[in-house]
Amino acid sequence: MPCMAVSSWRRGRPRAAAWAQNVWYAPRRLAIASIGDAARQLRAVQRNWAVYSWEFHRRAALIQEKLPKVSAKPLRFGDLAPSAPLGAWTLLDAHTVLATAHCSSPFPNGEAQFIEDREAPPSRAYLKLWEALTVIGARPGPGDLCLDLGAAPAAGAGSCCKPARASSRSTRRRSIRASPRCPGSTIGR
Repeated sequence: MPCMAVSSWRRGRPRAAAWAQNVWYAPRRLAIASIGDAARQLRAVQRNWAVYSWEFHRRAALIQEKLPKVSAKPLRFGDLAPSAPLGAWTLLDAHTVLATAHCSSPFPNGEAQFIEDREAPPSRAYLKLWEALTVIGARPGPGDLCLDLGAAPAAGAGSCCKPARASSRSTRRRSIRASPRCPGSTIGR
């Protein structure tokens, strides 16, 4: 389950949420009479919506089916995060939607999906690094140093070398060697 936070839910100034995958800014309650009414009200606010279903799953799925399809294709490393606004909504009860048109994440429920490399990396740690770099919109460039502090040395930083040709070092390895995946780079060994 993704870590979510709702901003401005209580009166007063919104507080920053630490460690949340997706923060809902200025959420509002919508009273709904039916599934079709919920879809109409959401479409009146904006086009793109992602459901966060924690209760009333079937009803939420029926509402989401009536909304325009959001194409959330898995990204390749180096692809930019989506730029189209993506709202989020959930059902509080059978006749109340909590919705926000503005979220902190451009991904459905804050969960970035990537095309996985199932052959080369020793672990899935590289996906977390790819997600962090995609969210902040930065990539290592030629001559940059990637320091990999993980349990599977070079699993994350080594994956950055492939497209960006950055240097990477691991704290768990002793000697330095050239990376076969990234000519001109170094990975601690």
